[in-house]
Amino acid sequence: MKKSVLMILIICILIIGTGITLSVFHYIGFEKISAYFSAIVFSDNFDDKKPLSTKNYDILDDNEKKAYICIFNNIEKHPEYIKIPKLTQAEFNNVYFAVKNDNPDMLCFSDSCNMITFLSSCFLQMHYDYPKDICATMTEVLDSKVKMIMNNIDTSDEYTAELAIHDYIIKNCTYTENAKNASNSYGCLVDGEAVCSGYSRAAMLLLSKAGIESVLVGGTGVTSDQKVISHMWNIVWINNSPYHMDVTWDDPGSANNSVSHMFFNLTTEQISADHKDMTMTVECMATDANYFVKENILYTEYNSIILKDIMTKLCKNIDNGINYLELKFTDTASYNSAVNSIIDNSKSGSDMYKIIKYVSENAENKVDISHINFVQEPEKKYIRLMFDEIKK
Repeated sequence: MKKSVLMILIICILIIGTGITLSVFHYIGFEKISAYFSAIVFSDNFDDKKPLSTKNYDILDDNEKKAYICIFNNIEKHPEYIKIPKLTQAEFNNVYFAVKNDNPDMLCFSDSCNMITFLSSCFLQMHYDYPKDICATMTEVLDSKVKMIMNNIDTSDEYTAELAIHDYIIKNCTYTENAKNASNSYGCLVDGEAVCSGYSRAAMLLLSKAGIESVLVGGTGVTSDQKVISHMWNIVWINNSPYHMDVTWDDPGSANNSVSHMFFNLTTEQISADHKDMTMTVECMATDANYFVKENILYTEYNSIILKDIMTKLCKNIDNGINYLELKFTDTASYNSAVNSIIDNSKSGSDMYKIIKYVSENAENKVDISHINFVQEPEKKYIRLMFDEIKK
């Protein structure tokens, strides 16, 4: 009798793929099935631990929120199944990504799971990247690493803290597609290898520790050769205003430890030039915390006065151990004028010659002045002037 009931139950079970990864439903015992479908009251409240962010949770409907809470409250226990309110496939996708994107400190939550429905009941068949004990150890290691990083970051000013976090990640992580933990914060902060999702999750995690609100944004990126790729970055709230920040695309990937800030605190209009199909629609319009505005290196023209300012700022950077200076211009004419005067003209008496001479005479830290490396981004009206090394 028990065997026949079991067969009927298994035949009646419907597996709905999440759109993430489909897998085959395997045999489960009669006792488990009985437990799954027992009466349960779904909680409207989180247990003692709270999500790192509720930006995605807040936009769910009431039934989706209950499912989110069921998953969040139980995920650390590594259960094979979690009972949730009945959802459609679309609703479950909303919940699944809300849990993952609100909690960049949550490790081992695989991209492979199923929602299984039986009559009026619904539960999740969970999959994990690591066993429970290994995941617990990884969580402890990540927590320790985060504390160490934050101990060296001044959180008294939001912009300064965000900038330090942005630069730390770039200097200490290498973009690596095939790394084991490339898509999570552990891969970025502990292993030092990650892809865009790892970079942005690590940024969100560190920002939260600095008391700065942020959210992950999924979408597509359009590369310089017009390839469209899946991508992830952050929206960050600085002094109550939202900005787009893309740590991954600010990583030059160079050996000289330089950092770009082309994608540090952009408006929606600015980032939409090469970031499309955004999953999080927040209108970012402020410019006060944009890197070039804040650092006073956004120029509306190019002339001898601007050249003097550039030389002064470059010397200041060198004396602070930074062997480069970034410049940005508001229009094509001023950008082209700077390129023609600094980069394209290397004759004696040119602006490039003046910069080298000024640095050699005024920088307290000595640098290799045999030549300057240049990075040009015409579409962004961006220039980076960079010496090979700073000699100790």
